[in-house]
Amino acid sequence: MVPDLHFSSHKQNRFNYYGECLDVIEQIHDINNRAIADEKFLISLGDIVDRGKSIVGLYNKVSQLIKLLIESFDATYITLGNHEKTYHADNPIFSFIQSFDTEALRGWKAKPESLTPEIIVTDRLGFEDVEFVFRPYGTSVDKVSDKIGILFMHDNLYPSEARTLVPYVKHNYAQSIEEFDFVFNGHLHSIRTPWNLGNTQIHNLGSLLRTKSDEVSDTDLIRLIPVIYI
Repeated sequence: MVPDLHFSSHKQNRFNYYGECLDVIEQIHDINNRAIADEKFLISLGDIVDRGKSIVGLYNKVSQLIKLLIESFDATYITLGNHEKTYHADNPIFSFIQSFDTEALRGWKAKPESLTPEIIVTDRLGFEDVEFVFRPYGTSVDKVSDKIGILFMHDNLYPSEARTLVPYVKHNYAQSIEEFDFVFNGHLHSIRTPWNLGNTQIHNLGSLLRTKSDEVSDTDLIRLIPVIYI
């Protein structure tokens, strides 16, 4: 499972942003190679691409990063984030998505462009006793079964003691998450901490790549890439 990546071919505040992207992909594949399972899924918590690019060279380079990221997994699922919603024009992520299999995205301007479902957008993924539920940015998807519920989301969700880390966020969004057993959230780049809301265990995963120079600190060098075994 990966939180925000914000793939870009170049960031002016980085010495070699493309190299950092490749380094993170290598770490993800190393974890994947060491995991033993019949099937291996990659789950993205959104904001894979930093923003749409109209320059062909930049578009192609970021597309190559996406291909490298997903190539060794049996399937890739994504909870679409605010950057997929806002920067949908010329965003290469949609050339990997065939359809939005969820009513939650009916009003989105972004449209899938792929002929094959290389990256899957859906509401839920069921197993014998576990259900994965995907909640895209700014939407609401409820738990509807008695299975162990694991929610993947991309929104303003954080513990109250972390408020000073996100002064730009107007509200702490926690609507209808207490019915889930586990929640994994991206979006807030500097918050990497587990916490509880009632009986719900929540994990804020921050970001894997730095998008701003002021997000770089010693603690940011610790990357969290959880693995769920079923």
